[in-house]
Amino acid sequence: MRKARQDRELRPLKKLLYMRIAFGVSAFTVGMLLFFLTDNIVYCIPFAGMSVLLFAAAATLVYAIRKNNFIRVIGICTQIRRAKLFGRMKEIYMQTDEGELRIIVRRRIRRIKTGKPIALFLAKGSRLYEKDGLYIVCSYYAIEGMQD
Repeated sequence: MRKARQDRELRPLKKLLYMRIAFGVSAFTVGMLLFFLTDNIVYCIPFAGMSVLLFAAAATLVYAIRKNNFIRVIGICTQIRRAKLFGRMKEIYMQTDEGELRIIVRRRIRRIKTGKPIALFLAKGSRLYEKDGLYIVCSYYAIEGMQD
């Protein structure tokens, strides 16, 4: 029972890990395919570099999961600020027990609505900046909209 609950809590981190590994393998495959089709190593180098970076990012995430080197913060989404042009999320405001967080969104996020609980996964060494009584989060592993 406890293992299933822990797996469910780590689902966003594992999803991110699997995506990084899959993109690393696909970048390596495309690079090798270009090398064998053109017999020129110049086309292979950018894809090899990309795959190395993705595998290194996956390795740091594996280390964080194994050593439990992350913090899971749960709170309520109080406000979502969107970009004017395409309506993409720019910032998410989250109310926790310790205070209010302003999360700068880096990538596309779905299933987050105002008034619903969300979970934020931070590295233990992440820096939080305070401005106007809000803690600003610029770097995080994953963010997930939770069910009630």
